[in-house]
Amino acid sequence: MEAIDPEFSESSRWIARCLEQTKQYGRALEFFIKFRESAGAAPEEISRLRRAIDAGGWPELQRVSVDNGNAKPNLETAGTFAQLGEVDRAFDVLEGMIKNRRPMIVHMDSDPRLDPLRSDPRFEQFAK
Repeated sequence: MEAIDPEFSESSRWIARCLEQTKQYGRALEFFIKFRESAGAAPEEISRLRRAIDAGGWPELQRVSVDNGNAKPNLETAGTFAQLGEVDRAFDVLEGMIKNRRPMIVHMDSDPRLDPLRSDPRFEQFAK
């Protein structure tokens, strides 16, 4: 898509998430970095992300991406916390999305990054 419309950078983020789900972390990193750069990330942030993956793999990259002040109350953040095993933080984000009537909450039932939350009784309550 970006080849057709250079202004559309979202495809890099979604490709990174698809590669993440298939545990192709090296390739996922390429697309994640491309997405962050297109979103205006400073070279220092890109270096921090690369150091994180070198130090602790994909989970450390995820941790750095939500703990450096970029964590937003959205499905992306909830999915990251779920993938990191930080279930309570993931539910806090989902609850905030519901309270603030964030439209992307409608996708919580189908987002595979939220799979670690599905066995928790809170998930069913939030899905109502």
